[in-house]
Amino acid sequence: ASEGAVVLMETDGSVRAVVGGRDYGKSQFNRATKALRQPGSSFKPYVYAAAMESGLTPDYLISDAPISWGNWTPKNYSRGYAGKVTLATALIRSYNTVPVRLAKDYLGIDPIVEITKRMGVESELNGHKTMVLGTSGLTVMDQATGYSVFANGGYTGTRHGIDRLTTHTGEIV
Repeated sequence: ASEGAVVLMETDGSVRAVVGGRDYGKSQFNRATKALRQPGSSFKPYVYAAAMESGLTPDYLISDAPISWGNWTPKNYSRGYAGKVTLATALIRSYNTVPVRLAKDYLGIDPIVEITKRMGVESELNGHKTMVLGTSGLTVMDQATGYSVFANGGYTGTRHGIDRLTTHTGEIV
């Protein structure tokens, strides 16, 4: 199996640690910064962020019901539907139909791509309607960077490596 991990700290985008794989001697390919993986449902918060930016609120009621977009008819994992739900509930329960409905009927794809980029995601998004359910490949670094914006109250820093650590008295560790 292959793995990658990123630890982002601080509000300025400082990257504290990157693990690109098991054995650098066997493979120098950095899976944390180069490997593209489909994020699946972990992409949905970007859709909801675009919805909030457009003026919708977490309490906004929206339909969790069957939806088709062209020849695509995504279903919820449970195969059931809840009817009218708040955006907050839809995100918490990870419904599939709601982010699709947001993209199709409220936002379009472009605002979702734009906010994702502004949140520090550098991977090229496919811009396809299925992207809202996480079909576009992202790196672990991108996902850590994007999610750091949520942790930082909506603010992003420019990700960068740390070149030294100091104690509270300024002594270099």
